[in-house]
Amino acid sequence: MSRSSQVDQAYDLLESVDAFLGGKVEYWDALCDAQSSCTIQKDKVDEQISTPELTGVLIRAFKDGVWFSSSTYKKDKETLANLAKKLIKPVQRSKNPIKLKPLRAQKIDKKLPFKKDPTEIPLEEKLGNVRRLYKIASELDKRIINPRVRYADNKIERVFVNSEGSRMSQSITRTRIFLVPIAREGDKIRADYIVRGKAEGYEVIEKTDFEEMAKKAVKSSIELLGAKTPPSGEFMVIVDPAMAGLIAHESFGHGLEADQVIRDRSYLSSLVGEKVASEQTTIIDSSVLPGAWGSYVFDDEGVPARENILLEKGVLKGFLHDRLTASALGAEPTGSSRVESFLTKHFVRMSNTYFTSGDMTLEELLEPVKHGVMLVNASFGMEDPLGGGIQCTSNRGYMIENGKKASPLTDIALSGSVLDLLKNIEGASKDFEVDPGTCGKGSEDFVPVGSGGGYLRIKNAIVSGG
Repeated sequence: MSRSSQVDQAYDLLESVDAFLGGKVEYWDALCDAQSSCTIQKDKVDEQISTPELTGVLIRAFKDGVWFSSSTYKKDKETLANLAKKLIKPVQRSKNPIKLKPLRAQKIDKKLPFKKDPTEIPLEEKLGNVRRLYKIASELDKRIINPRVRYADNKIERVFVNSEGSRMSQSITRTRIFLVPIAREGDKIRADYIVRGKAEGYEVIEKTDFEEMAKKAVKSSIELLGAKTPPSGEFMVIVDPAMAGLIAHESFGHGLEADQVIRDRSYLSSLVGEKVASEQTTIIDSSVLPGAWGSYVFDDEGVPARENILLEKGVLKGFLHDRLTASALGAEPTGSSRVESFLTKHFVRMSNTYFTSGDMTLEELLEPVKHGVMLVNASFGMEDPLGGGIQCTSNRGYMIENGKKASPLTDIALSGSVLDLLKNIEGASKDFEVDPGTCGKGSEDFVPVGSGGGYLRIKNAIVSGG
């Protein structure tokens, strides 16, 4: 069956719930979710292949300021009718009910562009490329004891209808490959990583130079064997695009998710319109960034994807909203309501969150740093939307001496106040990278996100061992 026929069938199925919900609730919507993926993992011990599929329907109804929802694996009108009837029965009411602001009906049918459909690539070819990257990495240096390779492609197809007359469908394909060469020398074991991934097709793999990728990752892992523990204290620091993205997403972005704001759990809730960072600092969350991992056509409430400026030349511009928070705060929805699947709850989520590029080279950023620290390759970040603290770690880095990278360091933590750090950004490089990743929220409901930017120079940053 063609995709257009499948979409038409999904529209017919989802619109059938109007017979049971129409006129009985303030608003309803229904989402048909179909996901398929292929994951291949290889290391010294094992090869694992999985090709799961997940398909179902999520129905929501809004009444008296409260969302009610239900989901099912079954895609037939009788099942949906029974679910819809159950959504009418709840008597729970909000103490301060919010009226959902109506939106104009949308008619969208779009696939994010790609050149080569991963589902049409034989499994043997995918496995062959995984084995090839493994072999290259394992033969580059005898100290590499276990290269771990992970390939994944994923296709998400969603059809959405609502009581306002919207009929929308989207198809998103994502492909990535991940390498972690584990190195050992004596009793020291260290590992760095490298990842290549986009919201594109199998061309991501075909465009990847496996030799270059393996050499870079192996060199980093080997370098970590001789890396020192970082110093502790205040330093001038340089962060690479991966670390910049971690700061933008974990330390800053989560505080701008408006569901945190209406729960009084955001340190940024009263600062819109105020200067909270340096003039050199602009942060954007964009779900329309071409090829970026967190991009999509519309969010899971049927709001079209868009670019949202969070911070512009240091001034806080606004929050990320779903329809409920936008109605509560008198704002416009930002296309930021997302679900992991039809089985999970809607949350306000980021998409691709990044610092915009500057006008400097990395060498120019390094030049005035007499004694500082460079943080490379993000490894972990913890959000603190209530307190505004920062806790981000890099996998590795370097001392900076007289404007040059010097001795390698391992496991560096960046801490302190988010706003203090943003106010101390002195410049950004011309580089621009957005790395693929996932973000968990609620019961660890993971959605694809991207994060990045360029290199940043930050004064008076607090670093320590990670």
